[in-house]
Amino acid sequence: MATGRFKELHIKLDDAVELVGRVRRDQRAKSGCEIDIEELRVLNAASNKLPFNSGSRISEVGQEARLEYRPLAARNDEIGNVFRVQAAILKYFREFLERRHFLEIITSKIVASGTEGGSNLFAVNYFERIAYLAQSPQFYKEHGVARI
Repeated sequence: MATGRFKELHIKLDDAVELVGRVRRDQRAKSGCEIDIEELRVLNAASNKLPFNSGSRISEVGQEARLEYRPLAARNDEIGNVFRVQAAILKYFREFLERRHFLEIITSKIVASGTEGGSNLFAVNYFERIAYLAQSPQFYKEHGVARI
């Protein structure tokens, strides 16, 4: 909840805001610092109908609500930690392979035509043209086999 000169903005928990201010150290703060806000603007107000907020005890929120509001649930530390662990595993796996001279190839996901024989292509409208979801990265990775 905003206080002082920003009180008239009626900010709610989980509203998306933009702020400008100065960061200062504060031992009492959870992150070790506080922000002295100079400017504040509400970018998007959170719905009043949210079944929980990012600070809720997520174990008390039903699975259906957590899935329906997945982006909100992911802000919760308990659920967000899953993504942090996943990111760390991927980071160290990449480093392990890079030290052994492996090359990561990131392939196209949307293609202009079928490259795998044409069966079960999934058409999508892409900037007023028809494109297809790539079924497999095999076509592209075959070109990355030779060592450069």
